Amino acid sequence: MADTLYNAFTNIADAIRTKTGMSGTFTPDGMVDAILNIEGGGDVNYESLIVKSNGIYQPSPGNAYNYVEVNVSFVINSNVKVANQFNEPVEVSNDVTNFAYMFNGLQYFNQSFSIPERAINCVGVFNNCPNFNSHVNLPSEQNGGVNFTSMFFNCVNYNQVTNIPHNTMWMNNMFGSCESFNQSIHIPTPAQYTVGMFAHCENLNSPIIFDGDYYATGGFANAMFSYCYKFNQALTLPNGITMAVNMFSSCNLLNSYIDFNNCKTLRNCADIFSGCENFNQSVIFPDSVTSLSSAFSGCYNFNQPFEMPANLEYANAMFYDCYSFNQPITIKENVMNTAYMFSGCTSFNAPVTFMPVKYNSNYCNMFSSYIAANFNQPVTIPDSTRNINCAYMFNNCSLFNQEVYIGNSVNNCTYMFNNCRNMSSNIYINQTNYLSLRDMIPSSRDATHSLNIFCNNISILNRNDSSGIIQYIKWTATTNGYYNSTYNIYIYNNYPS
Repeated sequence: MADTLYNAFTNIADAIRTKTGMSGTFTPDGMVDAILNIEGGGDVNYESLIVKSNGIYQPSPGNAYNYVEVNVSFVINSNVKVANQFNEPVEVSNDVTNFAYMFNGLQYFNQSFSIPERAINCVGVFNNCPNFNSHVNLPSEQNGGVNFTSMFFNCVNYNQVTNIPHNTMWMNNMFGSCESFNQSIHIPTPAQYTVGMFAHCENLNSPIIFDGDYYATGGFANAMFSYCYKFNQALTLPNGITMAVNMFSSCNLLNSYIDFNNCKTLRNCADIFSGCENFNQSVIFPDSVTSLSSAFSGCYNFNQPFEMPANLEYANAMFYDCYSFNQPITIKENVMNTAYMFSGCTSFNAPVTFMPVKYNSNYCNMFSSYIAANFNQPVTIPDSTRNINCAYMFNNCSLFNQEVYIGNSVNNCTYMFNNCRNMSSNIYINQTNYLSLRDMIPSSRDATHSLNIFCNNISILNRNDSSGIIQYIKWTATTNGYYNSTYNIYIYNNYPS
């Protein structure tokens, strides 16, 4: 290896001496300076380059440069002006295998190119070639698979038919930010990494076909179609995909059916449809899914019946800003986080059923809204052996006036009914832990409240006397100096018969 590098630098030095008439020795840094100072070097018009199998890139006959053991992009980018001008054909021999970043950053390169069957590494071959839009022949068959990660990344004008060879596994960002790309693509079997494969392909709206019914185990499809603003194609996803975070996020026009029936190992679908403003299709996730955090966030038109997967754990912000959503939901026993689940759901007023939880859970701001909320349904938080945080749970639910059962699992009610201006229905509390009544029902604009609270243990409500059957509390609370609330609260030390 050392001899090879020594010979390469010797050849470069000899070429400099031939072109400049200089003598003496050169350091590598000195070679760069000498090449940049060659008169007329900025106007060099490279002829076609022939790529040899030993990794040596040889200019075609008639060009004065000798063999150089570096890649094409290094040779071209050794002079910025040449790099900005280079647009000549490049030929490769059939036994070359490594093409990583070969034409990286060449602003004007736009020549057809053929990659031989033995290719292995095609990472970033045309990365950041903004004018590239020529046909590329990819290998037709692969035993071990080629790595096509970022192959056409940021080729904003690229829009060519591209046939991906069988057994290809790595396609992360392959067409990422190809803003003009709109071609049908067959995803081969067994694909494994398609993260951001079409991300920011703003004009993509052609069929994408999964050739097989499975990905390699542990397949990643995160952000695969994110920001494909025009994409609106039905898909049948294969088994093997485990991660689909942001898979269709911000596909503004998407309103086609996505079939998850084969996805038996799918787990993380956080933000999968977030920002799909027009999406309103039935979605059935497999029971293997554990995260749907923000899954439909910003799906303004979504209003389909929905059943939580049996193993779902994270549903926080799941329907955030789903203005049209109004379907009954059952919160299943494995769910640990529903924070902001219905926040911003201005139409939501459907029953919500809570199952006893198996894990400590977070219900903070579950129905909280920064704009007027219509939610007004009875709520029962059942007893369980785990803790539930219900802080701000009904925050700003201005119409809410329903009976609420607070089971023994609830350990935090801070501002639970904050700004529930119409709340006057009974509250039932089954607790052994301390709860602060004043924190639970703080001021809520200028209003007078009359509440009946039935509790199995008055002492938990921070009252000194727990011996009486009934206690009456009245106070006026001021918030931010702007409005007052008067509370007439009757606390009973038992449940009504």
